[in-house]
Amino acid sequence: MRHAFYMSVLAVILSACSSAPIIKDANYYYQKGVGLAENDHFDEAIQCFSKVVKLDPRHATARYNLGVMYDEKMMPKEAAAEYRAAIGLDPRAYEAWYKLGVIQVLEGDDRGAMASFRETIRIEPRHQGAHYNLAVLCSEQGQIDKAIEHYKASVDANPENYQALNNLGLLYEKKGYPQLAVECFKKSKRAQPGSCEAYNNLGVMYAKKGKYDDAARQFQQAVEIDQKNADGYYNLAYIYKDHVRDYTKARKAIVAFLKLRPDSPKAAEMKAAMRDIDRTLAQAGRDLHAQKSEAILKDVARFIESVNGKNFIDFYDLQPEEMRAHIPKEQWQRDMTDLSDERLENQRRSLLELLGFYDISGYRVSRIEMVSGSKAKVTIAVAYPSDRGGVELREKTTYWDEYNGRWAPSQFISRVKMNWEAAKEQIERAGD
Repeated sequence: MRHAFYMSVLAVILSACSSAPIIKDANYYYQKGVGLAENDHFDEAIQCFSKVVKLDPRHATARYNLGVMYDEKMMPKEAAAEYRAAIGLDPRAYEAWYKLGVIQVLEGDDRGAMASFRETIRIEPRHQGAHYNLAVLCSEQGQIDKAIEHYKASVDANPENYQALNNLGLLYEKKGYPQLAVECFKKSKRAQPGSCEAYNNLGVMYAKKGKYDDAARQFQQAVEIDQKNADGYYNLAYIYKDHVRDYTKARKAIVAFLKLRPDSPKAAEMKAAMRDIDRTLAQAGRDLHAQKSEAILKDVARFIESVNGKNFIDFYDLQPEEMRAHIPKEQWQRDMTDLSDERLENQRRSLLELLGFYDISGYRVSRIEMVSGSKAKVTIAVAYPSDRGGVELREKTTYWDEYNGRWAPSQFISRVKMNWEAAKEQIERAGD
């Protein structure tokens, strides 16, 4: 990463004589050094800045730039000496304080680094790098509130600082503020879509809230961004196996994890999970032929009939148990009966979209594939008028879950769970 350079503003007096000799004073060597540095000629730049210091021992910016050159050459001891010399000449040289602090961190002098970063901020209160590094050091020392304060200041100075946003989200989660954490992870994603950390952390937050389908989507995006992201595959395997119950995808995630981390302490756990998945998939296949095929066909027909007839009262049994304990069936029936025709039609269209169609009249279930004991891939073929006359079949495959003793689209189950969580928050706020 290229460092910033202090540039001198020189007043150049032109002579009428074009053959006037060039005066090789401190300013000459300074400007030459800057040009060499900008073109990555670090050794030659060091020679020029050293001549500046020899000609003008109080040239603070030359000292600073010498420090930058030594930084580029991975010579921290020499760089620190030059930064200290620059500070001695100009105590308000905040970039020298900052870069000295970075070297102190690398050398393990956290106390000295914190002092340097605080001095940077005293001179330049909106220095995002100093706030960020102070936040990291405070967090490592268990000063969580101070760390949050500095991460917020870093983000305030640069709203696109995705690393600060991500780390701030982690601290909010640690402090018990999950919604603030989620907002930080979302902002971090927007600031840097190519960084997988925020996707992974957002997935963890969704999983903790029971939004497993949303969590799976975030983990999937994380591994798509970085296909060597072993932690992302581990999280995907966990979510797909234990919560989404898509054992086929869980198995793929496990295979990817073991390929990346065959010697990981988690490898034995993943291998055991894969054996369990293989047994479950084998049993699921037997179950399909034994009993579940008929139940799935029956419940697919019941769901589509209820949607087409706008009979949403029938969906009461598919609501979360906690919601049914809070809202009696009689109240649910009254609420559904009171819905306007427009809202009923909007609901019908929305539910058809979950299945991938805008209308379902003539249809058949063309294929059922069990992916776990309680999740199936169901392919539905729907008849639509053909442009050439007659009809044509259009197929869509969706996931269906066994939930509360019935089969229903997985997205529908996720939606009703999410709606209940939102309703609970409103009820709690009203109670407060």
